[in-house]
Amino acid sequence: GDASGSPALPHPSGPAPVRRLSLSSGPTAPRLNGAALTGALTRYVPSSATLPHRPAPRLSSSRQAPMLTVALSASRLPPSCARTLAPPRKATSARLAAPAAPRAAGRPQGVARPSPPAPSARPSQPQATKRPATAHLTAAWATHLRPSKTQRRKLTELQAFNQKYLGIDSTSADPLGGEYEKPTLASSSDVYVALHTLYSADVEPATPSWHAAVPTRSQLRRGPMGRPSRRYSSTQSACFDTCLFNLLTSGYLDYTSFMSLSISCPLIPHLGRMIVQCRDYDFTWLASEDPHWKAQTTIPTSHVRAMLSALFFYKMNAPDVMRFLGGTYTGEYRLDQDVVPRLQSHDIDPFLIAQYIRATTVGCPNHFVAETTRENFLEYWRAGNHPSVTKYVTEVLNTAVKEHRNRYNMPLPVWIARYIPHLGITPQAMIVKGNKARLIFDARKKYHPQSTNINSLTSTHLGTELACLYGTTLRDVLERIYDLRITYPHDDIVVHANDVKSCFRQLKLHPDIMPAFSIMLADFLFLQAALPFGADFSPQNWEICRRIIEDLAEKLFHDTSLRSKHRQYLDRITFAPDLRHHVPAAVPAKPCSQRKGVRDEQGRPLPTPHRLFVDDDIYADRFDVDRMEQAIAASIEAIFILLGVSELDKRQDPISFDKLEDMMVHYLNKVLGLVLDTRRLDIGVPPAFVAETLRLLRPYHAGRKVFRVKDMEAITGKLIFIAGTAPWLKLLMPQLFLSISAAVGENVHSLSRTNKSFRQMLKRHLDPLAPADERSFAQAATARQAHNHHQPHFINATLREELHLIVRVLTSSRSARNLRTPLAHLVRRDPSAKAWSDSCLYAAGGYSFDMEFWWYIEWPEEVRRTTLIYKRRNSDGSLTSINVLEFAGMIINYVASSHYYRSRPDPTDPFPIVRLFGDNSTAESWMTKTCTSSLAGRALGRLLCALMLDNPVGNDIAHVTSEDNDLADRISRFKSNSHSLRGIAPLIQDFPRLRGCKRYHPSSQLISSIMDAILRKKLLDPLAVNREALTTP
Repeated sequence: GDASGSPALPHPSGPAPVRRLSLSSGPTAPRLNGAALTGALTRYVPSSATLPHRPAPRLSSSRQAPMLTVALSASRLPPSCARTLAPPRKATSARLAAPAAPRAAGRPQGVARPSPPAPSARPSQPQATKRPATAHLTAAWATHLRPSKTQRRKLTELQAFNQKYLGIDSTSADPLGGEYEKPTLASSSDVYVALHTLYSADVEPATPSWHAAVPTRSQLRRGPMGRPSRRYSSTQSACFDTCLFNLLTSGYLDYTSFMSLSISCPLIPHLGRMIVQCRDYDFTWLASEDPHWKAQTTIPTSHVRAMLSALFFYKMNAPDVMRFLGGTYTGEYRLDQDVVPRLQSHDIDPFLIAQYIRATTVGCPNHFVAETTRENFLEYWRAGNHPSVTKYVTEVLNTAVKEHRNRYNMPLPVWIARYIPHLGITPQAMIVKGNKARLIFDARKKYHPQSTNINSLTSTHLGTELACLYGTTLRDVLERIYDLRITYPHDDIVVHANDVKSCFRQLKLHPDIMPAFSIMLADFLFLQAALPFGADFSPQNWEICRRIIEDLAEKLFHDTSLRSKHRQYLDRITFAPDLRHHVPAAVPAKPCSQRKGVRDEQGRPLPTPHRLFVDDDIYADRFDVDRMEQAIAASIEAIFILLGVSELDKRQDPISFDKLEDMMVHYLNKVLGLVLDTRRLDIGVPPAFVAETLRLLRPYHAGRKVFRVKDMEAITGKLIFIAGTAPWLKLLMPQLFLSISAAVGENVHSLSRTNKSFRQMLKRHLDPLAPADERSFAQAATARQAHNHHQPHFINATLREELHLIVRVLTSSRSARNLRTPLAHLVRRDPSAKAWSDSCLYAAGGYSFDMEFWWYIEWPEEVRRTTLIYKRRNSDGSLTSINVLEFAGMIINYVASSHYYRSRPDPTDPFPIVRLFGDNSTAESWMTKTCTSSLAGRALGRLLCALMLDNPVGNDIAHVTSEDNDLADRISRFKSNSHSLRGIAPLIQDFPRLRGCKRYHPSSQLISSIMDAILRKKLLDPLAVNREALTTP
């Protein structure tokens, strides 16, 4: 309709006036479709109208075209509708008379002339007393489209953040405002006239001069990064919204059609308005590096306007916008730094070099070809982000500002999302741990089995990416320290680490698939150019750089010029003041065939190796300022070569120098969340972590009756982390594992009775004939609901006793020592000794040639009567399985080994490791983990825990076949008097080395504890029996 407020003209067939229609927004207004509404509005048709797709001839200002009014008579409408649409009778206004336009030759009478574009100039007309129809329509839109309270709360997050933290009042700001002078297009008619002038006129308006310097789409696709490839494609089924830009800029729409579209959705004239306003905006400055990027504390509206202008310029093709930006957005600056020749000169693996070339010149991942539907896009858009984004809105917006400051994303107004082709939306979640907040790209989120998330579209599961090998980083670092102690027994050994800043973000997505990884935050749509933190291929693609940095940094160690080159960074490194070149009380390390020290065959020190755990480069060396500075300089140089040199006038450094400076070069340092002491050669959890665990445990006092699954799982997770450096702690947690398992089962049963959708999902999960994706979705959905269910569960006596025991152990005076593990028990080295054991249903036995002992014990009659010799069924639960007896035999072997090293300590090996061989896999698992299936096994686990506390002897469990365990098997099966060696005589003849071995007699207390565990299932207190069990083995 016309928004100018012009009154209706006389009907061409006669002088009788025709009422101009007025659309009311009241409740009695009739519902009209787009065509009826358009016909009901007044239309001005020039007499020189031509076909809709061709422009009308221009008229001089002195000669105006005769106007024709086409109106719908109120008499043709139903009475109620006519009364509603008719203006008040008292409203009178002057009517402008215009002669009827002559009918074109050859046109049949009664056929309406097609409506041409609206003229750019109209004759002046008197002010009407009644608002035109479009004004009523606008009022109706304002009423019906007013956001709800929830919507207002969500859409004002950015405004509240700007007002509170940045001091900017953006409540009335134009999202594309600023100092840019743009035309005012107040109505849809004005928008149409502007679009018609730009795209449908006979003579196109002159384009700005800067247009000639902008590369074309074909030129961009021949650029150095992100060329089109069959290996990269992300498409979405087309719809009207994604074709609208081409439709508006094609010149095909006539005035009537455009007004009909404008009525259908208010965003359509807004899109046209933005197309006109952004056409002449020079956005080329975006491709230049911003020297003031550090000062950016918000997302400037100028960046949003320029990004939108670039998107319009390249016909809504977002990949070409990324190619145009180049520089930091695509990482092209690395291509000018001769990275590949330098890697080749240092003999880096050619396969890794080829992968690096692919990642930096083509893009990541290695392969991505996918297709989704428009409905899938709309589903993820409507679902929005996780609730944590609203909860931590300040941290979310700070993260968004930081990522745009570093040019990891491209901001656009959020309303443009529906019009960009092949766009994908992924929900975001914010995880806050302490002072660190991380925005998570939830690429696994699915709302129903047919939902298509990003991770389901990748080819990672097909083996297209490198395997991640950083899981052994901690072990490699500990072995490096152990080797250093072998070579330098009295020198301080220091540890330090370098940090790659935003490691995943250093690599970029291929431009053609970049729109599929978009996110929405507050009022912005972000097109992500860098690898997201949450996609399943991000760690695998970073693995390329991780391996190269490790290899390159070690090979750069001999380049002594690096210390002077990076002196500005090395001067910021702090060495602890208490470091020494001679430490007499340092714990020694014993060399072996696997641990030989850090010198080569000529006796020269080897270069300092570097090990990266994701983005943390960890290195250790003896206390020598020159060597440590050389190692740090080599790490800096390797990262600069691979990820780009320091150019702070253009972008941030790839190294987090603040973390490099904050970490002191010291013998006592925190590495990967653990406290490492190179003087004592041990490692443990920080006291603050233990205190946090105790804080979660304290609410479970003696009066506490119930627990919830989610709370208990949080406690269990922390205890398992502590058990990583205190392996005996797992032996105190079997009831914890059982209680959580039983509680989850009760949650499943409760939800099955009360939740219909859960029952349906559970049935789908258990259906073997259901499609794989539906079964997978049902499994994830039911597991999530079962673990998050808030049903309380009763704390039984065993669980309460176990929780209180764990608290006592963690708070005891010996906990600080017991919660640390010697490096000698964690590194790969030759065992200090080996021992074998075996059990049968009436006896057990074992031996060790290294420790020169053998032992034999017959099970008492009470034990034998509970075995399969006398019982064939376990109806009353009293059956003693062979697994329990094998477990007891391995415990006796461990005690005999501890007794040997207590009586014959080795000064060169203060923390020996004994490899215990057994031929029962279940018993071996109980030795390293814990037993949950047998009460007797759990009781024996308590005894083993008591024996491991304060015990310098570690155990390394290994499996041996029954054939290779022949001697232990024969020892366990001969019957003899416990004080006679007549039964061992035949074995000595077959195994002469037994002649030099002595018989080990377990103490009565140990035998009593084992019998109590097997027969009575008695759970002893490990703190109470610890000292006595070790002193009298």
